[in-house]
Amino acid sequence: MSVINAVTCPICGCLCDDIEVTVVDNEVVKVKNGCAVCEAKYLG
Repeated sequence: MSVINAVTCPICGCLCDDIEVTVVDNEVVKVKNGCAVCEAKYLG
């Protein structure tokens, strides 16, 4: 498991840069500080 901080979200164009993602076996399993659209795209 690895936690990656300061991820920039490219989904809606706002380029939020405070996203934190948790990755397990090359798959994003948790998103912190993301909006609903960001979470749906990263986890979907």
